[in-house]
Amino acid sequence: MFRFREKWRKLSDPEMLVVLADQTYKLGRPKKALEMYRRAVELAPDHVAARVNLGALLIQCRHDLPEALVHMEYARTLEPDNCTVLLNLGSLYAHLDMAERSEAVLRRALEINPAFPDVRFLLAHHLINRGEMDEARRLLAEELSPGVKPGNLHAQMLLARLNEFRKQPPEKEEQP
Repeated sequence: MFRFREKWRKLSDPEMLVVLADQTYKLGRPKKALEMYRRAVELAPDHVAARVNLGALLIQCRHDLPEALVHMEYARTLEPDNCTVLLNLGSLYAHLDMAERSEAVLRRALEINPAFPDVRFLLAHHLINRGEMDEARRLLAEELSPGVKPGNLHAQMLLARLNEFRKQPPEKEEQP
């Protein structure tokens, strides 16, 4: 007699495996979800959602960033204008300290769909790291505008910190 939780291994429908993996992840079982996404990719190597979700979960778990990169870049070859792919790939590039690549794919996502959530937020991080505070503020304000993602708490907090930083006088250097 098979246990219900292991029956998924017999599935040959990658769509069903992705749905089950999504639900398994939501139930707090990321390792099992990883197995399911891998199985879906094995059955359907060109399944973009399986590759993106597998890559995103590998990033989140800090499990295997090089493997995540393989899946994300392959998904981009399949659907180069898919904003979800570009957002996740941009995030991964940032994790791998590949800022120029990250910024390029995020800007591409913004070009394709200006209302796509979180792209401006991630781009703002790059700009902050380069000291381009005014441009970062502009992007965060746009991120919070109606029609994008006005409830993005992370963007709200980052924008508030940037605005607070603007109000503070520059620190004086101590004389030796």
